[in-house]
Amino acid sequence: MRGILKTVSVVALVATFAMAEKGPEIASASAQVNIPATQIVSGQNSFVGIDVVSATDVAGVQFSVRYDADKIRVGDPVMNKANSNFSIHSSVKDGIVKVIAFSLTGDQVILGEGAEILIPVKSLGNYLGNVNLEIVDMVVAAQDATEIQSSGSVGEITVAMDIPTTYDIQQNFPNPFNPTTTINYQLPKDSQVALVIYNMLGQEVKTLVEDNLDAGYYSVTWDGTDNFGKMIASGEYIYSITADDFNKNMKMVFLK
Repeated sequence: MRGILKTVSVVALVATFAMAEKGPEIASASAQVNIPATQIVSGQNSFVGIDVVSATDVAGVQFSVRYDADKIRVGDPVMNKANSNFSIHSSVKDGIVKVIAFSLTGDQVILGEGAEILIPVKSLGNYLGNVNLEIVDMVVAAQDATEIQSSGSVGEITVAMDIPTTYDIQQNFPNPFNPTTTINYQLPKDSQVALVIYNMLGQEVKTLVEDNLDAGYYSVTWDGTDNFGKMIASGEYIYSITADDFNKNMKMVFLK
């Protein structure tokens, strides 16, 4: 497969985009290749998405993803349904998956229909926790075979034991705390979540979470600062979670 990748790389980025020669890099255009945060269930087969964001038409992409081979197993990537006409080739070895996707007819990648490339993943053994994925060695090509300036990202997989059946939030720990404390909460389905700290007068102190999250288990750490980065005063505080129709408040104590 290594030889195939090398050959395809030359063909895909020079000839197959309907150009005899690859032109210069497009300085005014840029693209991003992102790995959205993903939560998977331990021992189950799942997919991690690779999302290409570009205002310029994209005809092919080439990149590598570094991962911890002691924590997850990675399979050969596939294109999403909207780009099933694209050819994709990969090589998985020593914690790196190399990927190249292109169209022999010079078609453009259909963007904005979810992750364009899906990488199969499965946790190894009884590992629970986070796994970082880093995109490196990127080449993004336009339809005229010119290279589009591109940047990658570091994504994160969270390996959880299972999907919870109820909403809940746990008592922070440690409690009392100084200066940091951790709050665990769970979502039985995809939800719009807000996790906010208030003082005993009901005034907002810190917004810890305000996002649309997938079902699963989550953990957030608070460093005892307010929304302006200032350390809070000693005393009791209330942390409140709202997730769709679920709401729960709990107390915590900060001691200097």
